[in-house]
Amino acid sequence: MFRLKPAATVEYGCERCSAVLESVSSLAGRKDTCPRCGHKNTVPHPARRSALSWIVGGLLAVAAVALPVTLGSRDDSPGQEAIAAGDESLDLPPLRKDVKLAPVNISSLWGFKDPKGKIAIKARFDSAREFFDGLAAVKTQGKWGYIDHEGNLRIPPEFDWAWDFRDGYATVGLGRKTVTTEVIDYAELSKRLTEVRTVFSFRGTDGRMHVIPSESSSIPMRKEPHERPEQYGYIDSTGVFVRKPGPHAIETAGEGMARITINGKVGFIGPKGRIAVKPLYEEAGDFSEGLAAVRKGKKWGYVDKTGHVKIRCEFDHAESFQDGVARVGLGGPQVYIGTNGVRVSPRRSP
Repeated sequence: MFRLKPAATVEYGCERCSAVLESVSSLAGRKDTCPRCGHKNTVPHPARRSALSWIVGGLLAVAAVALPVTLGSRDDSPGQEAIAAGDESLDLPPLRKDVKLAPVNISSLWGFKDPKGKIAIKARFDSAREFFDGLAAVKTQGKWGYIDHEGNLRIPPEFDWAWDFRDGYATVGLGRKTVTTEVIDYAELSKRLTEVRTVFSFRGTDGRMHVIPSESSSIPMRKEPHERPEQYGYIDSTGVFVRKPGPHAIETAGEGMARITINGKVGFIGPKGRIAVKPLYEEAGDFSEGLAAVRKGKKWGYVDKTGHVKIRCEFDHAESFQDGVARVGLGGPQVYIGTNGVRVSPRRSP
């Protein structure tokens, strides 16, 4: 069981509809439901996305209760889907500033439109993702590959799973297996909300007032089966494997690095696919300014790209560095530190 407590929020985008979401750091790694499209996203760790503010723990656990939005069927590549609404008139969120084209569904096939709504790449794919690093993952005849902005296949469709490119690299998957994970039990949570005495109230995205329990209440969880790749590989922008497919989960982590999980412990591989940071940690964030937050036991610290511990694990939570400053939790109120681990003002770099 998780305990609700004041914690940093984590801002991230829905993996299906790109809506901007927030959740609390205590739910990192768990599933939370998008209130817009109902997709169950994996909440990222605080270090993987900067928190917007400190708010009451558990706020989004209730606000994320799915809204009544009706969508069509879709492909199930985990965390890499695009909405399949069966109609190009779906009101998709606006394009990111760095994106020229966006996926659009026309008569059950996927193509791409430009910012003015004009079809730029004919709808001929079974599923499609947004463009990142000039490439977009597309599915055709049951396999995933990648196209460029002209619609040309740059990497042949030969993968069962495909993740977005980041800093020139992407994770791909082969084969399928079923695993069981824990997700929030919203039905049980709703029942508990009517029984607690000490509550906080807020107006949700559905326009209704909601309440959340005090710190002493726990979040109910339930087990749910999910499909995952049997093997994970790591490719560059030409489609060449820099790390050949294997059983260990891989996830891009910025600055050419990727998290790898071996026997339940997390480490990092470098651009050449070799282990750069030994898998010694329970959790790890993204690299930013040469450092990544890692959790050893219950405490967070920071390592560099060679695995050296630059700031020892002594924080309750840790976020990514930005402009030489990172926000961390240290037994109570938030504090800010520089890349040397010394406390600094949040408004200036050390």
